Amino acid sequence: MAFEMRNERRILGGAVKRLREAKRITQDRLATSADIHFAYLSNVENSKKQPSLDVMCRLANALGVDLDDISYLATIYVVEDAGAA
Repeated sequence: MAFEMRNERRILGGAVKRLREAKRITQDRLATSADIHFAYLSNVENSKKQPSLDVMCRLANALGVDLDDISYLATIYVVEDAGAA
């Protein structure tokens, strides 16, 4: 169970980071737009924190995407990791 939670954090954080970087948005700007602390966003992107649904919705909104887009990217991220193994 702990492994699954860690893996889920990594996948969501990785998806948020990929979208943020693709849109050329700094962590500070995204954190401000999503009304979360910069350090918390950093922890999400580095798989140290699991964001709540509310935070995920705010991040999606700040990134200008639907929450489904983040979920879809997270799914692709899993498939890419599985293919690399």
